[in-house]
Amino acid sequence: MVVVLRRLLLEDYGPFAKLDIELGDITVFVGRNNTGKSTALEATALLLSSVSDFKITTSEPHVDALSKLELKSNYLINLRSNRKVAVVSGDLISQGSTHRIKVEITKGFEELGNLRSDIMRELTKSLTELTPRSQEILMNAFRKMQRERKDVKDLTEAFKEFIDNVVAVLNDYVNDLLLKIMIISTYVNDELFNVALLPLSGVEVSEDAISKLEKLGLSANEAKRILNNQLKKLFSETHIIHIGRRMDVKPVRVQHLSMNPFLIEDLLPDKQTELVDLLRKEVRYFYDYRDRQVILSLATIGFLCPMT
Repeated sequence: MVVVLRRLLLEDYGPFAKLDIELGDITVFVGRNNTGKSTALEATALLLSSVSDFKITTSEPHVDALSKLELKSNYLINLRSNRKVAVVSGDLISQGSTHRIKVEITKGFEELGNLRSDIMRELTKSLTELTPRSQEILMNAFRKMQRERKDVKDLTEAFKEFIDNVVAVLNDYVNDLLLKIMIISTYVNDELFNVALLPLSGVEVSEDAISKLEKLGLSANEAKRILNNQLKKLFSETHIIHIGRRMDVKPVRVQHLSMNPFLIEDLLPDKQTELVDLLRKEVRYFYDYRDRQVILSLATIGFLCPMT
């Protein structure tokens, strides 16, 4: 079975205010440096990988489509966009049926609407899964607190309350950090499929959070270690949350995904004309942004097959 991507729509993504194209078996993007050719290809890889936890299989197995976006996360959304949301969408055709895939990229937690509570609920679950080092730190801090306070009779209840208070501080701090994070949500046929949080680089431990943990009985060093341990788990790597129910669309892998750039100016003038004329005849959709110096990028992005 072959799954084919036949349409690509970019809205406020990277340099594009709007790009809407139908894709042929081979689609060629032509243009000078920094005109958006690579961005369009990256957006295509992001879209195709979104239904399989953002992994693509090419000549290098299991490439993470999100890892290449981390360094340019500040530029994924068009800087002139008033919506502060970028959209990559397209039509996947499988066995005669068309499935609408949409990926929304949002900067910060405030723009997510009803999705906020779902994400926060899933992250709170992760926060309660303390690392072994965090468990050790909290247990030692609790024992120290109990030695100083001898009025507590039910240790089980006291420890539960202690952990709940620590998690509440972590929860508030994570909520603040989510204002800075890039959030990518995928919809299949308008139903939520998954949500991915791009890693935050250079997360600094909050003095306010440290102060709150100190009031619960932890030392400043213990508080820093707890924050570093838990935040590293949440924000140092891509965090994918499966919120929506699984859709009846099989994850796909990219069977052919290649980009072969070369400088068209390296060819003799008559060869340049011959190449462009050949492309116009052979390629179903051809976009020409030439202005003397041109870079040609060829991408075979139309053929996909189901994951095995």
